Amino acid sequence: MPPPILNTVAFGAVEPATRKDGGPAAKANSGFQHVWNGLDIDSATVELVHPAGTLSPKRPAPDTGRRAHLAALPVVQVTTVDAHDRSAVADLSLGPSLGAGGMGLVQLATQNSLGREVAVKTVKADVADPIAAAAELVREARIAGRLEHPNILPIYALGQDDAGRPMLVMKRVEGTVWRELIKSDPPFRTGPSDHRTAAALDEALVRHLLVLIQVCNAVSFAHSKGVVHRDLKPENVMVGSFGEVYVLDWGVAVELGQAGAGGQGIAGTPNWMAPEMVAPSAEGLGPHTDVYLLGGLLHAVLTGTPLHAGDDLYQVLYQAWLSAPKDYGSEVPGLLADLCRRATSKDAAARPESAAAFKADVEHYLRHRTSLALAQQAQARLADLETLVGLLLGDQPDLLPQEAIGDDTAGLVHRLGGEARFGFQQALATWPDNPLAIDGYQMVCAVMARFAIAEGDVRTAGHLIGEIAQPDDALLAAWRALSAARSRTDENAARLAQIERDMDFDAGSTFRSGLALSIAVVWAAIPLIIGVLERTTAFAVTFPRYLAAGVMWAAFVAGGVYLGRRALFSNRVNRAFVRSLAGAVAAPLLLRTVSWVQGGTVRQAVTYDMVLFFLVLIGMAATIDWRLAWGAGVYGVAASVSTALPGYEFFVLAAANLLALGTVAWVWRPVANAETRRARLIAHLQAGHSCLGGAAWNGLRAAVAPVARAVPAVVEAAVARSTSRSAIAPESP
Repeated sequence: MPPPILNTVAFGAVEPATRKDGGPAAKANSGFQHVWNGLDIDSATVELVHPAGTLSPKRPAPDTGRRAHLAALPVVQVTTVDAHDRSAVADLSLGPSLGAGGMGLVQLATQNSLGREVAVKTVKADVADPIAAAAELVREARIAGRLEHPNILPIYALGQDDAGRPMLVMKRVEGTVWRELIKSDPPFRTGPSDHRTAAALDEALVRHLLVLIQVCNAVSFAHSKGVVHRDLKPENVMVGSFGEVYVLDWGVAVELGQAGAGGQGIAGTPNWMAPEMVAPSAEGLGPHTDVYLLGGLLHAVLTGTPLHAGDDLYQVLYQAWLSAPKDYGSEVPGLLADLCRRATSKDAAARPESAAAFKADVEHYLRHRTSLALAQQAQARLADLETLVGLLLGDQPDLLPQEAIGDDTAGLVHRLGGEARFGFQQALATWPDNPLAIDGYQMVCAVMARFAIAEGDVRTAGHLIGEIAQPDDALLAAWRALSAARSRTDENAARLAQIERDMDFDAGSTFRSGLALSIAVVWAAIPLIIGVLERTTAFAVTFPRYLAAGVMWAAFVAGGVYLGRRALFSNRVNRAFVRSLAGAVAAPLLLRTVSWVQGGTVRQAVTYDMVLFFLVLIGMAATIDWRLAWGAGVYGVAASVSTALPGYEFFVLAAANLLALGTVAWVWRPVANAETRRARLIAHLQAGHSCLGGAAWNGLRAAVAPVARAVPAVVEAAVARSTSRSAIAPESP
């Protein structure tokens, strides 16, 4: 039962049986084969249907009421333009044909009463089922007629001629099908012979996106009236001579909420179908279907090709059903590529929620395209910079002999870095949230900081690192080492000292380790005493007593922190320790109170305490010192043992407190103070520099020599690329 076909073409000799079972591709995907069989498309249709042609659904034959409605259409007096005995009452004078489809014929006509040209659509004389074709034409007219919108072709009248054939009178648009405009004015270069400037390409892209926005307006309006177009493609969009944009051909549109409105059988254009359209009915269709088709239109703008391709109908429908994400070239703006992939997602929920949302994303790109263009130009400078700096430094030590970096090479590095930074800054000035510019600026700062360290410029390196949100640990380490070794200025020395103090685990380690050990002893003694009293006397552990023990322990911890406040608030590590300790004191009290209120037992609360301490130490390990994970492991094991040995919870808690906090005290035991480590580091660096003579110096020069010899060629190539592009003004010194 093949559906009516508007456009057909032969694909060559293909055995029907091969196409019916789908061939090897179908055997590899039984899911689509099941869908294909449900479409009830015979082999003849597979051979004839062109993927760019529209498939119309099969609808029920018009009933008596519909036939009466067709017969009741007003009669339109028609004559031909070249008729000698033109009737005085004829309002329409038919002219030449403007186009034809599977069932319809569109002719140019003159509306004599108003003296204007119109387009008249009628049923072709040789159509197989004229009654059904007439009903389809009337249905299309009624749908389009109630969609009065500037971007939808206006319907002037619906009537019938003297022979009883329906006639649809529409506005005559003088313009070009959008497909031809995309083909003649693509927004990206089509090959080496395409010499259009970047500005011309950008203008072409903007023109096509503005057309797409007008299509979105029409589709949004149709959705508000409960109509889904179902056949959006460049061929169904007309761009007028004065910039008008019209969405055409509502012949397969679906009226949502009306049973059977979509007809039976697959409908639409295979090259552009959404996956839910590859189905024998229109039940799964909705506004999300048109959003997919809008994504297909954007794909056509970006690539100049249909969304789905294949050698025959089977392969094209398989691609539509699969709807795999598309890859786009580097010339395609990332925002548009991402929008296209989201809109054409197989999962309807992943698409923009409406045509209006899709339009908003396109407008978002148009607002920020200048920023994106600046960022892309700066990205090209950054690529040259990374290549040059990578060749210069490679895996060499952070400090290179100055002979390896000539003045010309260093000047080119600074020039590329300045241009890249300036370009990214300009992009961020017009759009602060530009992700490409944000990431690119961070990257160029990191590359230039690495080069500054290699040059020994600690001040510039520190400034660049300060511009980086999350500097690399290796970069930070190299800069700290250089700052400590050179100590060029008091400012850099103070900054380095502050960083070292904040991250120095030895600062306050004596008191911190002692406090941890004291807490371990007290914290182990309290549950141990409770456990012994409980087993040897009539002492009963109640929540009030358990809470009182927690308060006593909290008071002990608070006193210890107060006594050691000078050491415990000396740097970031110690302050983080105090905050975590406060949480470890307060959280058990809250947990015990909640357990009490909810009717839990004290023994359960003890086990919960161990789980809580496990979480506290895990958090400290993740944010302060990973070695604290050993203590967390002790509490994790203890919680499991406590569950397995009911009645021994307090003894298990005592052992866990002693072992876990003893581990913390051992991990944070004082090893060497910061000044000692600083002196050792400086002495080590000085010893290394003093050894850069004789064989060691010659060996280093031999390792650097190949890099130095390769630098001129890289410099020359980078200069050529830099001067060939449109210049980005460097940042003022």
